[in-house]
Amino acid sequence: SCINFTLEYYKIEPSEFITTDQLIFYDSDQADPGAIIAQINGSADGGEGGGGVCYSVQASSGCLTVQFTSDGSNSFEGFAGAWEGTATAC
Repeated sequence: SCINFTLEYYKIEPSEFITTDQLIFYDSDQADPGAIIAQINGSADGGEGGGGVCYSVQASSGCLTVQFTSDGSNSFEGFAGAWEGTATAC
């Protein structure tokens, strides 16, 4: 089976030198550091704190965990995405 998660947009706190806000995607049913398949922070598009058009990840384990972490110092819009599961392999 395959789970495909596509970001419609994201607007999280940017930072060039330290990680402030980030999205972490795991090919697992939990936040297992050994199963990280992607990480996005607000600087991914050059420092403006957003982007993600046509950005997607695939999980082949049958489970996908999305974790948002923040330092809580600023408020931004966040993120939106959609997932789709298929019976075929990724």
